Amino acid sequence: MSPPAPTDPGRAAPGTRRLVIGAGLAALAAGAGLSAWRLKLDAPADKALDLFFSQVYPRVPGAGLADVPGPDRQLALGSLKGRALVVNFWATWCPPCVEEMPELSELAEKWRRKYGQRVETIGLGVDSLGNVIKFYEKMPVKYPLLASGTAGLELLRQMGNEAGGLPFTVVIAPSARISERILGRFKGPDLDRALEKALARG
Repeated sequence: MSPPAPTDPGRAAPGTRRLVIGAGLAALAAGAGLSAWRLKLDAPADKALDLFFSQVYPRVPGAGLADVPGPDRQLALGSLKGRALVVNFWATWCPPCVEEMPELSELAEKWRRKYGQRVETIGLGVDSLGNVIKFYEKMPVKYPLLASGTAGLELLRQMGNEAGGLPFTVVIAPSARISERILGRFKGPDLDRALEKALARG
């Protein structure tokens, strides 16, 4: 099932917003105690990348945009094909997500220095654009932040996270294949190794 078109994630109805938050918190509670739980890779999850690369999401102006193509107000994920991608699904209302973002920001800067445009890190917020912008103003990071609204939950489920828990990090090889999926807070050295594996995989 395809997710709803992410044309304006900032205008989700209040009732929908409460359902999304409730679903996310429930998933977090169900996954309490999980840390960097790797999900089994399979062919159907790779097929979900066709959906992933077809999306266009609004993004926070100024957030890690130096090497990212496209206008400041949106990002077509298909424009990043051919790079190794570290995609971090998160939300402003998810404490573990917020806690790991400073470390991810440092890693993104390190990878940019080491690999240049071969690698891109993306923060895909399962949240409204307004909330993501307000978050960035208080806690700037050095990688692009996008807002997927409610559509992000369905996308992460199709990418193998059936419970819909956050945070959820996906490493995608330059050949547009899923190389690693991590549910829960990542560990920096493990994420480093997963990215190296993805680059070697090509």
